[in-house]
Amino acid sequence: MEFIGKQFDNINSKLQLHCDSIFRLEKTASSPKEIDFIASIATRHYEITFLANYCNDTFGISVLAAFFSNFVVTTADIHYVLTYTVAAFKKNQRHSNSINGYYFMIHIIWIIGHAIHFGCMIKPWTEIAKKAKKTATIIHDIWNKYATANDVDANVNHLQLISLQILNTEPKFTAYGFFPLDWTLLHAYKEQALLKMVTSVLTDKFRKISEIILNILCLLFGQKNVDSFIFPNSIIIVYNWIYIIGLFFLYAINCYTMKNKLGLEGYSFISRITFCCNIYLIPLLCCFINISIHKNRKKIFQYNLRMEKLTNDFQLTEIKVKLTSIKIPLVLLAQCCLSLLYFMWDLSQHANNFSIIFWLIAYVPGSTIFNYFLSEYIFLEKCRLQLTAINDTLEEFLFVDAAEPKCVNKRKTTLKQLEKITQPSECSLFDKLFDLYSEVCKYIEDNNNLWGYAFLFLIGINFATWLSTLYNIIMDVLFVVQEKPTMTRTVYALDLWASVYAIGVFCCLEICEDLAHIGKNTSIILHKLLNIYPELQDEGEMYSLNLLHEKLCLTAAGFFILQRPLLLEILSTQATYFIVLVQLENQLNK
Repeated sequence: MEFIGKQFDNINSKLQLHCDSIFRLEKTASSPKEIDFIASIATRHYEITFLANYCNDTFGISVLAAFFSNFVVTTADIHYVLTYTVAAFKKNQRHSNSINGYYFMIHIIWIIGHAIHFGCMIKPWTEIAKKAKKTATIIHDIWNKYATANDVDANVNHLQLISLQILNTEPKFTAYGFFPLDWTLLHAYKEQALLKMVTSVLTDKFRKISEIILNILCLLFGQKNVDSFIFPNSIIIVYNWIYIIGLFFLYAINCYTMKNKLGLEGYSFISRITFCCNIYLIPLLCCFINISIHKNRKKIFQYNLRMEKLTNDFQLTEIKVKLTSIKIPLVLLAQCCLSLLYFMWDLSQHANNFSIIFWLIAYVPGSTIFNYFLSEYIFLEKCRLQLTAINDTLEEFLFVDAAEPKCVNKRKTTLKQLEKITQPSECSLFDKLFDLYSEVCKYIEDNNNLWGYAFLFLIGINFATWLSTLYNIIMDVLFVVQEKPTMTRTVYALDLWASVYAIGVFCCLEICEDLAHIGKNTSIILHKLLNIYPELQDEGEMYSLNLLHEKLCLTAAGFFILQRPLLLEILSTQATYFIVLVQLENQLNK
């Protein structure tokens, strides 16, 4: 990282000297030699940026593990320090003896050491990002000097493309894509480190509010347990309405006839509530997806026609798109193996009171959500392969390394012959490629607008399922430790869907992350092409601005971005609500 920082300092110092010479001599006339010098510096800047991003990708998992271990130890140290401080003020002899002043000072020293370690991990990345941004500022100052003197020609306009190239290739360092490596991370650090102590202190003050919430939950859930059924795989109106009506019919049957087979005896009230959340929310999302399909069936049919037309356009342009992917069979194989495993586990636990209707109701409804997961994943994977094929086709034109001097000479020669060129063959091909790229991006955005709310509900269902499963598993462990004879695990299908949804969410977030990286890679390839083919300057500048302002970014109905940081936010929020459930359990037991 020190070597990369010195390279950026060297680039900025050369550009700053060039800028100072222009201001000092009050030059107003540009020359191709000066622009070529700045272009070569920008190419060097791109190579160093690529090296910095490569280092960030290489050490991403290591940095993430270091931050996680730092966070865990810091949280524990802060907890001990705050516990000792509160016990000292309250003169609690038991806590004061358990944590004496010697250990108190050790934990203080460890907290300071972890804070220094945190700064040492963050500072190199922030410094490099700051130095990389400075290059674009210097180039912009040079362009302003020429623009103020009304000396804007073809050479000076090329500075705009260079500035856009640096702006589009601006390094953004992350910890394996989960969170940015900058000083704003300190706020999340402080918030999560103090969460446990603050929650325990505030619980007593909000006891009355907790009692009101518990009474409301009693009215909503009670002792009834419900489920749903049917696997939708069509957009036919009658089929969808039969699904919805049958869902509520079996819902009512399950309420009155199947509630005794769930094995909830011995569980706490909070455990019953978390279990009922899964039972109620999964069929609710199934109905929502079916209603959405029924309501938007015309748009879905139009999108399918557009997709077929887009596939034909790729064939006419002779762009080879890979139509198969090993990821989809792997997802299906994982789902089938997990389903078989959990079903056999359920049969071994409930062999005496086996009911085929009950187990169908328990296992079949989640197939609706998994079917939606799989269809969305196949669609995004197909679009990803198409965008990758476009980038591969564009990269075939980069037969000359942009860092070599002959690339600059080629640009000079092309500039001289630009007036004689009417319509190069490359221009028409590039127009077709970027038109296809825009069509694919527009198709992805339209599909995202169509299914945004469904994915929003899906993330909510996953959050509730993961939280409920985690809490119930921990309660089961406590039953084993306490040797309670009433410990009987409920339907393992909920654990199955928690695992399957975890795989589905992770796959969808990964492919959304890949789409964002593909869009960034397209802008990089475009600017490298503009350095080789200046005859594409007019169209290239327009496409570059489109890629800059209309970045491919998928959202859940505009509420949050579907990328890796969302997974970290979900886990962080789950930790918060898990602590709340534990506090409610403690208050209820009192």
